[in-house]
Amino acid sequence: MSRRSARKRSRSADIPNGVHQGLSELLAQNEDQVRAMLDVPAAERSKLTSSELLGKLLAVMGQQQLNTEGLLGRFFPREVLADYAESV
Repeated sequence: MSRRSARKRSRSADIPNGVHQGLSELLAQNEDQVRAMLDVPAAERSKLTSSELLGKLLAVMGQQQLNTEGLLGRFFPREVLADYAESV
């Protein structure tokens, strides 16, 4: 493994507690959709805990160098975000 690929795999987004809580709540309301978005074999998806799913979202943010708004805008449909916004 090259140094570059090792860095890319270990990179994860560091986010404030409030953002962490918000992503956790959004994830709780949309676990099935988030599971389907992941590049993980279907048999393994159902075994992932909420904490592991959140970790994978943070890893995507880090690998793609996305801020929270970029993650939400790029990977979550408008309807999902609207439903979440109404619930908070």
